[in-house]
Amino acid sequence: MIRLDRRTKKLQAFLGGAVAATQPTVVVCYSDRANPYGPASKWATKLTTMANTTVVDICPSPNAVTVREVDSVNIRNNDSATATVTVRLYDGGATYRLVVAALATGEMLCYEHGVGWYVLLVAGGLKTLISSAAIPWDSPGAIGSVTPAAGTFTSLAHGSATLVTTTVALTNGAAAAAGTLLNAPAAGNPTKWVPINDNGTTRYIPAW
Repeated sequence: MIRLDRRTKKLQAFLGGAVAATQPTVVVCYSDRANPYGPASKWATKLTTMANTTVVDICPSPNAVTVREVDSVNIRNNDSATATVTVRLYDGGATYRLVVAALATGEMLCYEHGVGWYVLLVAGGLKTLISSAAIPWDSPGAIGSVTPAAGTFTSLAHGSATLVTTTVALTNGAAAAAGTLLNAPAAGNPTKWVPINDNGTTRYIPAW
C-alpha cells in the first residue's frame, strides 16, 4: 500500500534519458480518507505525460486532514525505444525511490494496491513481478548480493521475445584477431538469430 499522509508527500516520476519521439503516459487512481480507517470521501484519476528526465508529479499531495491512498499506477512506454522509468516518493525535499523499470515499446509499469509493482507485455501478459522476493530494480548486483545465496536455478523463463535487456551499453570486446568458426553444432547458416536489447540497440546472437 502507498499512502500519502502529509501535505509534503507526493509521487513523482522521470525517465533515464530523452525519448526518440513519444513520451510515456501515466494514469494514477487514488482515493482520499479523513482517517486511515474511515470511508473514502473522494475518488480521482490523474493523467500525466512524462517529460524526459524532468521530474513530473504523477500523484499530488493530499489536503491537510486527508490520507491519500494510491489505488493503481499505470505508466506506458509509447516510444519506439526502450524507456527507463523511475517512480519515487517526495517528502518535503527528501526523495525515496520506489521502483525503476526498463520498458520496451508498448510495455507498461503497473502498481496495484494489495499486489505491488509489475510489468505487463504489449499483449497483456505478465513480464515481471517486482516484489520483496525479487532482485530490486534499483539495486543491481549478482544473485546472492541482494538475495539469499543459497539454492540454485533449475530453469529460468521470461515472457519476452528478446532474450535480455540491458539499461547500459554492453562492453565491446572487439580485438584485431581473425575469427573462425569450425565447430558449429550443425552445418550451414544459423537457424535463428536471437535478439538482445543492448540499452536500446538490438543485436543478435547466432544459434543452431
